[in-house]
This record gives sequence, structure tokens and C-alpha cells, in this order.
Amino acid sequence: MMYVTDEIWYYIFSYFEFSMLRDDWQRDYEGDKDGWQRHGQPALLALCLVNHQFRRIAQHLQYRSFAIDSAFDLTSGNKHLYVQLLRTVAENPTLAGKIRALKFSRAERRYDTIEEAEKVLEDLNVDLESALKYRLERCLTCSCATSLLLAHTPNVELIDCTIGDHMSPTPWMLSSILSSEHIVDFEDRRTEKHYKFLSEQAQFLLRHEQRKGDHQQPPTDVVRNLSVKHNPLPNLKEVRIKAKDVSKGFIPAWTIEPILLNPNLKILRTLGIDWYMEEEDSFKWPTHQSNLECLDLKETIAESDTLKTIMTRCPKLKSLSVDLANLYRRGDGDDDGDDEPIYDFVIDLTEFGGVLRKHGGNLEELSFSTFHHGDEYDENTMGGFGSLRELTKLRNLKAEYDNLLSEFEGNFYIERFSDVLPASIETLHLFNGRRTPPIFCGPEILNASHFVKVLLAEAETCTPNLRKVVVEWWGSVSLEEEFCERDWSRETIDDGWDVKFVKGNFEHEYHVEGYVMTLVILTKKKEDVVREDRG
Repeated sequence: MMYVTDEIWYYIFSYFEFSMLRDDWQRDYEGDKDGWQRHGQPALLALCLVNHQFRRIAQHLQYRSFAIDSAFDLTSGNKHLYVQLLRTVAENPTLAGKIRALKFSRAERRYDTIEEAEKVLEDLNVDLESALKYRLERCLTCSCATSLLLAHTPNVELIDCTIGDHMSPTPWMLSSILSSEHIVDFEDRRTEKHYKFLSEQAQFLLRHEQRKGDHQQPPTDVVRNLSVKHNPLPNLKEVRIKAKDVSKGFIPAWTIEPILLNPNLKILRTLGIDWYMEEEDSFKWPTHQSNLECLDLKETIAESDTLKTIMTRCPKLKSLSVDLANLYRRGDGDDDGDDEPIYDFVIDLTEFGGVLRKHGGNLEELSFSTFHHGDEYDENTMGGFGSLRELTKLRNLKAEYDNLLSEFEGNFYIERFSDVLPASIETLHLFNGRRTPPIFCGPEILNASHFVKVLLAEAETCTPNLRKVVVEWWGSVSLEEEFCERDWSRETIDDGWDVKFVKGNFEHEYHVEGYVMTLVILTKKKEDVVREDRG
């Protein structure tokens, strides 16, 4: 039998590994049944039984990524998923050191006292050194399973998790500074407003002050110097954090601020975070600059001042994605009740554009959507971004077309894409901005096709690097060709571009009976093909 190297088998076996791709990261597992969601695990287990070589390779992949969707209850017995995993990583540090990615949800159950958390540790036969236990004290009492899991996976690089509310300890576990959270909690006005539940814990900490010993740097110094001395996750590069139920409430941004303190973190993706803060809810470290290079904000609440704060704190950002959330939440009454806005303000995209021009000079990727914001028939947004030509490094752009172009009166637009896009742009993706197909709202929705065709005709001189344009377009189940062929006919498109229609989901899926979501994909032809076509 021909010998095949480990590298080749590793490449083949990697297809059976659970993959946490960034696409659709915000979607959690479907179904209500508890389960250890391990796509491909049976195949990897079977490979481990073939021979020693396969076992060595497959076992590494088997433990490299975990995805668990299970209600947390460490007291339910040895068969519970978290109990099994915690015991595995506690008893086998070598295997725990192989874990590079963790995805978990429904893992936060609180304990009223540290004694109850210690009882769980004793039952699990998990032994933590006293110094680490002290630094984990607050986290253990709030979410024992999550904190223990993160404490035992030192080499993890990607964390995908769900948090219940602003009392979650997970952001502190990901912060790179432990033992300082109680200082922040009780230092100022937040004690009374948000952290009444910690009053007993504060007394407990004061009674057990002698447990610190001489081995630990004072917590105030840890906060002041932003020390990474006690960082339990030195290799953490990406965090994906989601609010448990956006329909019931958003998580205030100051809750996840500790994550921004981690100097090693490069990518942060959030879902259901409220970045719009009054002065009383401001950040604790407003001037601290993060090393983040990618920030993805799904279903977020923000306005122009918020964006300015974010971009000032994250000067190294290369990729920014903003998806504004619906500000209207159903009232407590029946379904016929009125929708009430969470905040009463109008998004001025002109102000957003000003912030991007001033602080977005390093951006290479930008995505901005207002599809979910407010109600389609209310004026919750105004203006447009205006020129983005100052963003000279921008290569990829996604947005609704009418947010890129400024309004003059009603639906009359006075700018062309060539007046807005920088010369560096390579790909342009235009989101569908309407919940109603064109047959319901009139021909004005078709203006996007006109502006795109003008852009393609001018691309050679205005946007020479542009190579691909994607437009989300409504099609009809019975008359699909009529919509697409009529609005994007080959005769109306510049000869230097190919066009094709692909059935596919919009960035923000919105299903209408009798209509199909279609992607109009326009790609630039190679020069020799263009010469041949024209010849």
C-alpha cells in the first residue's frame, strides 16, 4: 500500500471538521432539542479506529472545534453535555490545548453565592488553584459553566457565544484582565442602577479579602495598566457575541466593553447590541484604543456620534459592517397593539457619511444597511452618505443604492455612482431596500438599474479597478424573465460587462408570495474578450 503523508490526510480529513464560517454566523442552530452539534464527528470518530496514523490526525481535528447548543445545568448529572466536556478538558489538558474554536449557547445559569459554585467544582472534581479561583470569583457565581470552559481552553482562537443580559460575565472572561470587574461594578453610579444583584457578592469579597495573598497584583493596578498578566486566553483572535433574544431587549454596549480591552483581539462580531448610550451609560474606558481590525454589528442600535466613538476607539479598522436594527418593538398588548419605538430619533445618513470620510481612511471593506431600521413607510432615515472618494483604500462596498446617493426632492437623485465611489473600489453589492416587489410600489424602484448601467459605462475612467457588481432584484415566479430581462437586457449594458441572473437569498431575506429573490451579477470581461466581441 502506498504511503500517504500526514499533510495530505490532514487536508482530506479537515472536510469532516465542524466549520465556523463567518457567513451567517449570526444564525443559531434550529430546533429546540438539546444536542452536541458536531457536524462530521461520527466520521472523525470512525477514522480514529482505522490505524494509529489516522487516529493521530483525526483526533486533532475532532477536538479543534466544538459547537454546543444545550441548556446549562451542571447539577443534572454526569451525562450532561457541559459536565462531560468540562471533565474532559479538566482531566486531559493536552486535548484541551488542541481546542481552537468554541461555539456555545444557553450556557448562562447564575448561582446566588460563591459557595454554590464551589460545590459544583467539588462535584465535578475540578481543582482550580486559589489565585485563579479568586480571579474567577465573580464569573463563577454568574456563569460557572461558561467561565470554567474558557478557563480550561487556553489556546482557543475563536469564541462564538450567546449572553443573556448585561450581567453576563463572559465579556470579562474575554477581556484579558480578570479580578477587576467588581472594582468597576461598585465604583460609580452603575452600582445602583445595574448591579444591585452584586451587593451580597461585594460583602463576600470584603469578608474574604485575605484570600488574595501576595501573589496577585492589586486589581486597581490591573485596570489602570490594562495588564495582560492574568490573560486566560492569550491566543484569542475573534469573538462572536449575540444577545439571547433581541425581540425582548438589546444588550447595552458598555456590557461588552471589556472585550475591547483585549489587545490580541482582531475581529469582533456582535448581534443585538445597543451602542446608543446616554451620558450615564457611557464607556468606562472611552479613550482606550482597541487593536480591532474587523467589526461586524448585526441588528445594532447606533447613530452618527456612536459611529464616531467606535471608529475613534478602533483606529486600525479595515472592515466595518453596520446593520441597523428595527427601532420598533411590539407593545405588551395583543397583536393589534401599536408598535412603540425604542428610541425616538431619525438616522441622518449625511452625518454618517461625514464620520466615514473623517475617520474611515483605513477601511478596505464597508457594509451598511438600514433595511430593518424602523418601518418602511415611516421617515426614519434621511439623506445619503455622499462622496466616499476620500476612502482611498476601500475595495469592497455593500449598501442600499439610495443610501449611497443623496436625495434632492422626493425620489429624484442628483448624484451618480461615479461621484460617490472611490477609484480603489473593486466590488459593489447593492442591497434590496424594499419589502415590496416593484409591481406593488411602482416603477421608481427600477432606478437602481439605470444608475448601475451608467456606472458601468463610466467605470473605465472613474472606477478602473471595479470588476464585479451584484444587485439584489425581485423576480416573479411566473414572470421572472420579464422583470430581469426587461430591466437588465444585454443591449442596455456596456459591452465590457457580462450579466447573469442567479436565484439566491438577499442579504436580508424577505419572502413575498409569488416572487423570488434574484441576484443580478455583473462581471467585467477580460480585455482580450472585449476586443474579440467588438471585433
